[in-house]
Amino acid sequence: MKRKLSIPALWVSMTFWGALGIIILMAASELVGFAVAIPKIIPEGQKYYMVLFSDTVESVGVKYFYRAAITLLFFWIFYSCRARSATVSRLSVSETSMTLWHAAVIAGWFLVLLASQLAVIFVSYGWFLKTVDPLAVSGQSLMIAFYENVTLHWLMPLADWPLSLTVAALYLSLALSIAVDCRLLRRGGHVPMVSGILAAVLEVFFSSRNEKYLWMLIAVAATLAVVQTVRLIKSSKEEDEP
Repeated sequence: MKRKLSIPALWVSMTFWGALGIIILMAASELVGFAVAIPKIIPEGQKYYMVLFSDTVESVGVKYFYRAAITLLFFWIFYSCRARSATVSRLSVSETSMTLWHAAVIAGWFLVLLASQLAVIFVSYGWFLKTVDPLAVSGQSLMIAFYENVTLHWLMPLADWPLSLTVAALYLSLALSIAVDCRLLRRGGHVPMVSGILAAVLEVFFSSRNEKYLWMLIAVAATLAVVQTVRLIKSSKEEDEP
């Protein structure tokens, strides 16, 4: 058990400080933006509470900070993988196990990033409640904002299960794809094109979500995940050959 746990521990240690720095930078930048923007909100009679908070989310540029954090995390993982390739190659563990653990750790970092983003939203909304007229808000105001605002709805789809499935498919496929491409890079492979395509799909989807294309995006993510799995199996067989 200790030996198995040492594999994810290695991947976490390789990416920890850089990933943590990216997450802190994103959260701190957004909190500063909210701290500046929220006091300027002047509730108007024709505006609802969720419109006011949604406007603040957009004016701060939450979606741009979040997308930038995903991009930086993407490149940091590849940099860490290449910089520590010698350490990984010395381990007496199958490359397939190393890759799958790596994918799990990457997915974990994406989850931590998302959780940090949601924490910033909830903290900022607490500030928002202290600024606006109490009569303009209710206990369900933030939940309604998560339904009404595209950026917030993408971050937490709530009961919108097709969107939840799409987001999960994109993240999990990207995590696996990055891990496979990192493995191939360590073995002298080419530029990580497949994971780069998936990352680009994630970026475009986040910037302009269209409900009509959800199933197509799931299909794309699943197809690319299959492609990466085949590449992983093929390279594993090549290593097993004498």
